[in-house]
Amino acid sequence: MGTCLRQRGPNLIFKAKQLQRLQLIPCISCSQLQSSTPRDTYPKIYAPKKINRSPTALLEALEESVGYECRSYGKFSIDDPACYHRQFMKAEMMLSTASGRKAARMMMSMYPEVFEGTPAHVPVEPPTKVFDPIVTKESEDDLEEAIKEQIEQRDVEKVLALCHKIVPEGKTMSGQTLEHLIHFLSFYCLRDHTATEPEEIELLDKFKSEKYLPLDNILNDLFLFEAEKPPAVYNSFIRQYLNSAELKKPRECLKFYETMKNTKTPLERKTYHYILSHAPTLFVSLQEPYKAVHQVLNDMKKAGYHPTVETYNMALLGLKSQRFDSNNSECLDYGLKLIADMKDVGIEPTLDTLSILTSLLDMSVFGKGTSSGVMRVMNLMMDEIEGKRFKDVGPQGRKFIIRALKIALFHQDLDFAYRIDAFYKTGQNYKLLTDHDHYSYRVIMFVLAVYKEPSLSKVVNLYTALQPVDEIRFVNVFRKFIKDLTVTKSYKFIPQLLNSFHAASFNLAEITAFLAKEKQPQLVQVKLAEFVKVKLSELEEKRNVRPKMELLENMLMIAMNGENIELAWKVFSFIITNRKNMYGAEVSMIQPFEGLLDYYISADDLGKCAEIMKFLVKEVPQGVAESLGEKIFTSIPMNELEREQLQRIMKRATIKKRRSNPYLARY
Repeated sequence: MGTCLRQRGPNLIFKAKQLQRLQLIPCISCSQLQSSTPRDTYPKIYAPKKINRSPTALLEALEESVGYECRSYGKFSIDDPACYHRQFMKAEMMLSTASGRKAARMMMSMYPEVFEGTPAHVPVEPPTKVFDPIVTKESEDDLEEAIKEQIEQRDVEKVLALCHKIVPEGKTMSGQTLEHLIHFLSFYCLRDHTATEPEEIELLDKFKSEKYLPLDNILNDLFLFEAEKPPAVYNSFIRQYLNSAELKKPRECLKFYETMKNTKTPLERKTYHYILSHAPTLFVSLQEPYKAVHQVLNDMKKAGYHPTVETYNMALLGLKSQRFDSNNSECLDYGLKLIADMKDVGIEPTLDTLSILTSLLDMSVFGKGTSSGVMRVMNLMMDEIEGKRFKDVGPQGRKFIIRALKIALFHQDLDFAYRIDAFYKTGQNYKLLTDHDHYSYRVIMFVLAVYKEPSLSKVVNLYTALQPVDEIRFVNVFRKFIKDLTVTKSYKFIPQLLNSFHAASFNLAEITAFLAKEKQPQLVQVKLAEFVKVKLSELEEKRNVRPKMELLENMLMIAMNGENIELAWKVFSFIITNRKNMYGAEVSMIQPFEGLLDYYISADDLGKCAEIMKFLVKEVPQGVAESLGEKIFTSIPMNELEREQLQRIMKRATIKKRRSNPYLARY
């Protein structure tokens, strides 16, 4: 008799499990595991150790893999449309934030005892009275005191308003107040060229305040006050002339410089640097620009100042500021001599120094070609900077990559362009380029590769690396690229190129001509049909657009190659509706229209055939239209009324075409 499972107890379950284990056949890995481990034991499983990562570790990893800085300050100006401000207000706020961080680091280095951290390691901020309300004194006798107070408040508008009051009235001003006022106006109203942080440089390029730039008249009137002028006032006054975008009064500036030299008024190092950058403009009497730079350098050494990196950079900028005509080779030779002098003194050239020297080489008057002297100098320059890391790169250094790449484009040197590309992708060097320079960089690499790269796959990779905003508008370059793809029958690249073609709005005629050249596999034709649908919808949405007839013919051919009759009829309907607004002469490609007509002939759709013939008899020669009409008459059964109507359509259109186009005899 059988017993229930509860009466048998757990012993029965144990025996059943034991019997099941005996029936199993162990695999090789299990037998090895049993032999390596003691009996009745199993290998221990440990949880993976936790890796401590920073909150921005994922962003940093993305930056290294993508090659683009995701957290750059410059990207914040376009990321949030809800935070848009009028004109440059947002750029100004971002610039003030960057400058505040820079000032905080400087203050912490100068006064570390004030910023001793709390137990929570939070820096203690010293008390400040910047935001305390101060009442401006409106009395005429206290205008100087009011100017001092507004300078402390950093209110540029009120300071300028007070200056407009004090200058016409001929009020006197002490030398100390005059010095503070000129320093204040020179600092707050003119652009600062001493920035070294990438985000600060990019913001300065975007934020160009023109509200306070015309200050020459105010500063001239202030300088004419009968007050004791310390040397700092003279230095500030000269620098305000040279710091403007264009040197409008070189004679007055040179007169002040000569006066200070004759009266033995000490010039500051910064003033010498400003004069160096404009030396050829100031010393017009010297025929050679490099002689003016050489003279200012000697004056600076006689004054007791030893040259620094900034000194040589400003001297090279002075050579760059001249128009290069007959003396360009002498300026370049002197620039190379300055680089050699730097190395002899023990000063290592920075990326800003090499970038300024590169700008001297970017001239069409020098020899052209990969073996020219310019390219030899550039290759030697790349030998020095490869593998190095440059800190505190200034605005000139951030232009080095794009300047070198333009030289490679001018001399058609693809190998040097690849060296620049390797330097660009090393470390964090991609941060040296602004958004617009990124566009120029990618386009120049593609243009060079189209003409010089023998491997078509590399050219395709450079084209697919372009962003949607980097669309090629150089029609000749793009035509050569498409022609190379067509001649070599490189249709295997179509799936790789389609994503870039989807973002294209220019050169669509060349793109569709390549895609419609031959029939592709079924899966590729499906993707091409989707491409045609997208472009056709874009043309339908855009008003007052005059597309090319060639573009619509190619789109119709792509639809017919994929046997997508519905899409082909949509393209044909668009052609009929917008024929008057299209660029181009008569139909140049009869194959897609003939294929569409053959389909509707086989389907016995006389109405669609009549619509196609109404269009073709106006666009193709008379003999071609008659042959197509004869095909309809012989293939589709029709009664006398339908035959008479079709003949009337063809006859009327042909007579109208003869009358409107007297040059039809050329067919």
